[in-house]
Amino acid sequence: MKKSILFLVTLCFTITTYSQNLIGAWESLALGENGVMMKNVVIFADGYQVSTWYDAKTGKFISTNGGKWKREGNTITETIEFDTKKPDRIGTDVTFEISLKGNILKIVGKGDEWKRIDNGTPGKLQGAWLMSGRVRDGKTQNRNTDRPRKTMKILSGT
Repeated sequence: MKKSILFLVTLCFTITTYSQNLIGAWESLALGENGVMMKNVVIFADGYQVSTWYDAKTGKFISTNGGKWKREGNTITETIEFDTKKPDRIGTDVTFEISLKGNILKIVGKGDEWKRIDNGTPGKLQGAWLMSGRVRDGKTQNRNTDRPRKTMKILSGT
């Protein structure tokens, strides 16, 4: 009996912990300023996130932004490292409160809502990958990754 209760408590804790994790991909639909239905996909990897908007009908790229992020309770702080629509935001911090219930992510005080697409699995390549060099003619060429220009790949599980 004690083992059954311990198992149920552990299972409930695991489910609650999993449901509160942002890692993975999230999707929302919203009507844009020009009346075009837009799809927004946000990918949270360990320490980095990217948010990209597409025309929901054609898949045409609209804009993207992202950078470092951290979460403290229900507060997220993002340090914007790139923004194709508003480059003047680069280097600034944006802080907002979230509500996370099951597979629904909301920004408190706004109508924004995302549905979880995946939780970062499966995917051996899930995460934030900083491209720090290349191999050319059999020789490795590294570059300084502390400079403003970087190449990153931020991947979810699917």
